[in-house]
Amino acid sequence: MQEDIKTHGAVVYHYQHQYPGAFTCWKHGVNLLHVAPDARLKPIPDESDLTPVVGGYDSEREMRQFRRCYSKSSLYYRVTKYQLETLLSDNHLTVDNIAEVFRTTKYNEEMPVVAANIVCNSTMDSLTGYQKKNLLQLIFDDHPRYQRFLNNINYETMVGFEMKKLPNGHTVLHIKSANKYKARRERRQIKRVRNKIKRKQNRRR
Repeated sequence: MQEDIKTHGAVVYHYQHQYPGAFTCWKHGVNLLHVAPDARLKPIPDESDLTPVVGGYDSEREMRQFRRCYSKSSLYYRVTKYQLETLLSDNHLTVDNIAEVFRTTKYNEEMPVVAANIVCNSTMDSLTGYQKKNLLQLIFDDHPRYQRFLNNINYETMVGFEMKKLPNGHTVLHIKSANKYKARRERRQIKRVRNKIKRKQNRRR
């Protein structure tokens, strides 16, 4: 935030920080700050308007889980597994006591089993829509935001991401590389200059 204030003279809300499942700044490797709703239009929020994200979140892992996503289910699995493992680690609990990290004591008997399977398995078993929604409610305070994100996600319009087709026919989502696009712009600019020079030479002939 201080870097943005120094560079732009105000706070900048980066797209990466807004994605559900992102709790850290991938550039600086620190936990994010929540800005109070009534302070989000301030150029520079006061200290009292900021609430730090609490938890042992890992910016490197966040980058990996968003870097390649084969489907909505894949992203759901990664985000929920990440949150469950972080909550267990922060509370020094094992998967046997996974129900203790739930935000509420009101849940179906099957939900601890569902959560434990996500933590223990490398892939997610098929879950019903109700189970997915219920698990989000149990492990996230702002679960409606996660529900909207995972229901309405559109890989073609996600800022900062792009689709890529693999030789095996699968389509993956991955983060755009700023350096790659900078190089592409430079190549296009060089090509335009060369074409301009060629056109001038042709006119002289």
